[in-house]
Amino acid sequence: MQTNPARASARTAKDRRAQRRDAALDRAMSRSSQGGKLLRALSDDPADINGYGHGGEHTRDLARDLKAAVPTGIFFYQRRLGLRSTEDPIDLLAMVQSGVWLIDIQSCAAGPAAVRGRKHLLSSHYSHLVIRGRDRTAYLDRLVSQARSVEDTLAELGRSSVPVHTAFCFYDTDTRWRGTPRVGQTLLTTPKRLTGVLQKGPLKLRDTEIVTLAQALGHRLPRQHLRD
Repeated sequence: MQTNPARASARTAKDRRAQRRDAALDRAMSRSSQGGKLLRALSDDPADINGYGHGGEHTRDLARDLKAAVPTGIFFYQRRLGLRSTEDPIDLLAMVQSGVWLIDIQSCAAGPAAVRGRKHLLSSHYSHLVIRGRDRTAYLDRLVSQARSVEDTLAELGRSSVPVHTAFCFYDTDTRWRGTPRVGQTLLTTPKRLTGVLQKGPLKLRDTEIVTLAQALGHRLPRQHLRD
């Protein structure tokens, strides 16, 4: 396929302008003691999290912990997948150095949760999630669908290279596994372990990239309105 020279030139010029903006923001943040404050200020305030509905109270607790433990991350909560979306909101959306994380908050009321179908002897990848003795692997479908929508949004923003990760974070649950196993592509974890996961990982995004990404996604993924 032949490339239109005019469009290619415009794209190159746009890329150069974006690089200059990122470089200028990098320099400003490195010179200023306010850089960390800017990152924290862009996060949603955990005190405003809607306690009604899916994961509200637990999302608030986790958001507070993550905001304190991962100062270079930006955290959104209860975000819709578009202005007209009627789907359940994303419980917690984290933008950290390893990419974008969609985190679903789950409580099994102290019930047991286990994983089955290990891929091979030393693998941490499994095929099934079992809660209270019943196969609940389908619970992951909602989160996977949300991740695909976010990937589409990133592609529209020209940021399709940004990794998108998914995690189920279990509260009040007897998690009968060690470490952080995966079912499909979704990480299964607890609040304490999730904090460690988001603090680590390969460096994919600089602080300035996290800021610009959060500003763009913040407009595309509006906050869920409180319900009466």
